[in-house]
Amino acid sequence: MARYETAGSIINDALVECGLNPTVDAFSSGDPAVVQMSRLITTCGRQLVKSHQWSILEKEYSIVTQDTDTGKYILPADFDHMIDQTGWSREQRVPVLGSVTPQVWQYLKGRNLVSSTIYAVFRETDGEFWLYPQPPDGTVPSGLTIAFEYVSRGWAKDLGSDTLLDRVASMGDLVLFDPLVITQMLKMRFKQARGQDSVSAQQEFLQVFSSATSQDVGAMNLNVANMSQPFPYLDMWRNIPDSGYGM
Repeated sequence: MARYETAGSIINDALVECGLNPTVDAFSSGDPAVVQMSRLITTCGRQLVKSHQWSILEKEYSIVTQDTDTGKYILPADFDHMIDQTGWSREQRVPVLGSVTPQVWQYLKGRNLVSSTIYAVFRETDGEFWLYPQPPDGTVPSGLTIAFEYVSRGWAKDLGSDTLLDRVASMGDLVLFDPLVITQMLKMRFKQARGQDSVSAQQEFLQVFSSATSQDVGAMNLNVANMSQPFPYLDMWRNIPDSGYGM
């Protein structure tokens, strides 16, 4: 946790760099500038969630089906959006297709293709994960693990309980973004909100944002010899056994 800082530390750094005095508690202050800064840090955090797929916010979620289920499952409380093409049925070793549109969902239900070709399709709606086919029609076996990865909107953490937060309300709340990125963004947004010259602050933010996003995760190897095979995990020359494949 050493690389992350508290909301209070970030707010005070931004205040001082904007020529203002630090505060003991920004969230109980009556100073209009401090109040504005304490609200803007939440806006900055929420914008950063939407601006890049940060590795610190990537999480895995799984559902184990039961034959008594409705086929509609509540998504995690901190769910922001699913990471594309990460849904798999673990036991059956097949991808879960979707998210499908309402039109495709109704088509699948109307055609009843479960017995022939279609299995494991999902739809996201109103904070729920809908799986097709839906029990209790006898087509979904009990005990299937459906897993996928998603981006959390919990960009901060309550140190007292480790609860993920999407709004900071205490000086001790831990911010999970790079401190330099959110501090520079907070300075920029503060100056913009107060009608001050924000050109240099914006340039500083864009510079550190670009560096942070490019260094967030390691890059994949570039293959200039065989671009037709981007998925090397199943390769007949290197990692598929001579017999028993698929068993």
